[in-house]
Amino acid sequence: MTVDVGQSGGSRSGVSHVVAPGPAIPSGQDSAASRMSILAVTAVIVGLLACMTCFAGYVFGVVGNVLAISALVLIRRENGRLRGKSLAMVAIGLNSLAFLFGVVFTAGAAQMAKTVARYVTPVEDIQHKDLDKARGAFTGSVAAELTPERFATFDAKVKDQLGAFASVPTKDLIEFIRRAMEGVDKQSAAMNSLPTDSRVNLYSLPMDFEKGRALLIICLDTTDKTPEFALGRIRNLGVLKDGSGEIIWLLPLKDNTPAGLAAPVKRDTAKVDRPESVAKSSSEVVPPPMPPADETKNVLPPP
Repeated sequence: MTVDVGQSGGSRSGVSHVVAPGPAIPSGQDSAASRMSILAVTAVIVGLLACMTCFAGYVFGVVGNVLAISALVLIRRENGRLRGKSLAMVAIGLNSLAFLFGVVFTAGAAQMAKTVARYVTPVEDIQHKDLDKARGAFTGSVAAELTPERFATFDAKVKDQLGAFASVPTKDLIEFIRRAMEGVDKQSAAMNSLPTDSRVNLYSLPMDFEKGRALLIICLDTTDKTPEFALGRIRNLGVLKDGSGEIIWLLPLKDNTPAGLAAPVKRDTAKVDRPESVAKSSSEVVPPPMPPADETKNVLPPP
């Protein structure tokens, strides 16, 4: 309350003026007038999309972080007229996580593409007639069987069905994996014709040839690893044309098994060769003669 008193010597008497107290005004703007930051909401949406992507994760992560930081700057500048600081902080966390995931995923994809290319190289070397380089991808025992005639036969069969080798679709890792799984499903009859033991270290890679698509079937020796062949050197490889039911193997299969692997022998079906006399004698076993009935009555027990 404020009291205004006039001068004592004036013609008027003092008059007091009462002023009612008004509402306290906050330092910032009225909270009812604040609104949600569109940039903060957009940054959260971009962060969620970034977490659901693979290769594009780091791209969306950068864009989302730019939006989130811009939202924080505007919220602070508007001094209470904008809300969404918590959303912007959540968006920064999501987009940063997506960025790191995208970088790691991309690096892993690049390493995988490099590994895949190394195992596809022998097919290119065979078509380019660089046979010594092609032998270096195989184990020592298998490389001794790889004669020029064997390489020429394999190359002729592949070119007859598919033409020259074109490329491996490793630019998009998801597409690469999808094609590999789809190819195995399509050629399931050819893949399932192999014994179970031979499929343990069997890998399939999608390939593109001049006349169409195919799968490269690689049988690895995981005990023979080198810096170049981190998964193991090759025991045998084959090419399976898309839509075909027959695998073109570099080395012929032994008992329907890729080269270097032995088909397991089942004990219940194994046969043992025995001399004819032994087999006949064992089948004609005569039981010992029984004593006469009257003699068994006269037998006395021992004292």
